[in-house]
Amino acid sequence: MVSQSQNSVAQAEQRRVRELTELFRSRFQVRNFFFVRVPGRVNLIGEHTDYNGYPVLPIAIERDILLCASPADDGRIVVGNRDRRYPEREFSVADPIAPFPTGDWGNYVKAAVYALRDRVKGSPSGLRLLCDGAIPAAAGLSSSSALLVAAALAFNRVHSIDLSRLELAELLAEAEHFVGTRGGGMDQAIVLLGRPDHALKIDFSPLAADAVPLPPDYAIVVCHSGVRAAKTEAVRRAYNLRAAECRLAAVLLSAALGRKESCPVLAQLDPRNSTVSRTVYSRALSGILSLAPLGFGEICERLQRSEQNVLEQVLHQDEPEPLYQPARRIRHVLSEAARVRRAARVLRSGAVSRFGALMYASHRSCQKWFEISTPELDVLVDLARELGATGARLTGAGFGGCTVNLVRREEIKPFIERLRHRYFRTYLPSARPDLLSGGEDVEELIFATRAADGARLFTP
Repeated sequence: MVSQSQNSVAQAEQRRVRELTELFRSRFQVRNFFFVRVPGRVNLIGEHTDYNGYPVLPIAIERDILLCASPADDGRIVVGNRDRRYPEREFSVADPIAPFPTGDWGNYVKAAVYALRDRVKGSPSGLRLLCDGAIPAAAGLSSSSALLVAAALAFNRVHSIDLSRLELAELLAEAEHFVGTRGGGMDQAIVLLGRPDHALKIDFSPLAADAVPLPPDYAIVVCHSGVRAAKTEAVRRAYNLRAAECRLAAVLLSAALGRKESCPVLAQLDPRNSTVSRTVYSRALSGILSLAPLGFGEICERLQRSEQNVLEQVLHQDEPEPLYQPARRIRHVLSEAARVRRAARVLRSGAVSRFGALMYASHRSCQKWFEISTPELDVLVDLARELGATGARLTGAGFGGCTVNLVRREEIKPFIERLRHRYFRTYLPSARPDLLSGGEDVEELIFATRAADGARLFTP
């Protein structure tokens, strides 16, 4: 049975398709075109576990990116955006593809073409693209990865590149490193493989997705903290530092286990995935968990490697940070991976309250051990608990963005109204009035959504 909410989403998409069609024809003077729709995502639980080889549990959401696309015979990619904050970008498929300046939205289109260009038989065609985004930007809802995937699907269709969704997800996870972010493969996988009314438990090495049904009596409410989690230089550096600290933890743990891997992933060392005994693993892990923060020189001495080797092969950095905290980071990653496994089990058993408790525990770990929360996200989670949410936590990379809240369906409207009043109309005006000065529509900063389908291509 199609709900009133689903009908309104479908009607909104039809309107956007009509409007984008008119703009595309006016801008590029072409008649043959197609559309790509790629959803955003909300990660229910499993933060910063994907690039460590451990599972995640996200959903695709109803908010999406629409991309109108047409081939061009001039070998150039021209991409425009309905939002005037994102100026038109253009580059050649044939030329060496170097990134635009850090943070430029066009880099996600470049990353897609860069990843797929060598798979084209013959000379690659150009593309004309026009984007319309309904995913809040810098919200931790994967608007950037959705754009990357949309551009890749358009490029694939024009060039008849034969890749499965799983293959494409793995390829594009690596491609996003082109932009400068050392992330994992969750975002690309869920926006390609999303399934209505289900979360996906996504495992890595090899990539696999297992559908987990969501409780029908509950809904997901997303609330933007107002703190933009834009991938500026500062946020990118903080994000990449966490990834570097995780790689460092893996190398230290590998050395403690007497293994020789130069660049292991944490999950590869786990007794579940290796031949190491649990006793030996636990002893080695205890030693890593007891480490104080390490300076760069101490790291080089412990690993008996040159500074250049540690920077390039372990940390993937151009210059060192003052301190690294592998013990705190590994504590979060391992406990979060365990929470993901438990979360999938309790959802399948219908124990929704236990799932909610895992969400709250995840947020505390992100806050204390991975240090990616903000005061605003913490306030939102505390308010959600006070207002009766079964579970709440930050979602996405952190450093701003959104919380995800599990709420009974009959409580959606009063929950949203109370949270809007307590946070946007009471807390922010007194604590962070600067976050309300950007002209954002407060009504759009908190919304209910459902688990939606993954990316699709269509002709209107």
